[in-house]
Amino acid sequence: MIELLTETRLNPRFPLSRSELRPLLHDILSVLGLQHSSLTLRLVGDGEIARLNQEFMGCTGPTNVLSFPARDEWEGGAAEDALSDMGPDIQDALSIMRKSGLDESEDGEEAFRSLRLVLPGELLGHAACSEGESEAKPAEVAEPDRSYLGEIALSVDSLARETRLYGQEPREHLVRLLAHAVLHLSGLDHGSEMDAAMQTVTDSLTD
Repeated sequence: MIELLTETRLNPRFPLSRSELRPLLHDILSVLGLQHSSLTLRLVGDGEIARLNQEFMGCTGPTNVLSFPARDEWEGGAAEDALSDMGPDIQDALSIMRKSGLDESEDGEEAFRSLRLVLPGELLGHAACSEGESEAKPAEVAEPDRSYLGEIALSVDSLARETRLYGQEPREHLVRLLAHAVLHLSGLDHGSEMDAAMQTVTDSLTD
């Protein structure tokens, strides 16, 4: 399931209506081999993305997109598990890149710090003691939904500004930013593997 939350005025130059955006996100997930996953996308303005950027990243000012992964297992070999779950097109691109000796390269950007949403099923607590009971009983903890990737916040203002400043085609830049954010949710960090996966998605979904 894809949950869309619109918290700002939409720009008609971009496919941001629910009828346009939901199929686009489904296509991105499908190309990445994550078609059975779910996520939340918040469409916000520069003011809200700047607040989130300051609160969670310690950075001043607006940015284009932020990812908040719902899982924190992406340590050690878990990131490799994420890659193995991706579709064949992505794996082929990464294979070619590795054979070319590019897998150890860095793009110079500071590594994106994973942010974690606490799912309701992960909260631990104790049921209140009813009258006459001498001790609390532990509350049952539901198994977290492993198909839920997390939350993305996308600044519509930054999207429009970058498209204008860098001469990007509106839909193509939107696809690139969403793919970037989804890859962060799935456990990838900045680097050559992310760049290859982003390019595969962009090539697959734009003319």
